[in-house]
Amino acid sequence: MIDRIDDIASAAKLRPDVARKAVAVVLSLIKNQGNQNKVGELFAMIEGGDVLAVEGAAGGGLLAKMAGGMMGGPLAAISRMQSLGVSLDQSKIVHTMVLDHARKVAGDKLVREVAGNIPGVSGYL
Repeated sequence: MIDRIDDIASAAKLRPDVARKAVAVVLSLIKNQGNQNKVGELFAMIEGGDVLAVEGAAGGGLLAKMAGGMMGGPLAAISRMQSLGVSLDQSKIVHTMVLDHARKVAGDKLVREVAGNIPGVSGYL
């Protein structure tokens, strides 16, 4: 996944450092809110996914943690994206490209099993 950061940055018109943080937020949301019976299987196939997910979880701040408690993480992800200066349109691009990459390496079925019930992520499947 780390090797896709520049492509995501370009497509979303984000600086690479911001794109990396945005990808980390998406992966953290998937890892923490996805089907825990399948998350490990998915992340084993996404090179660098675990590292990025940890980065995404680490930068949430108090507001994001509070929002995460209200809706299991999706509101925290939105809050975190906004704090990075990522617009809704840019966020959609990041989500789409992260999930497209996950499908490429792990298959559509596994990605749907892991992320299909996460509000804010399922709409990109």
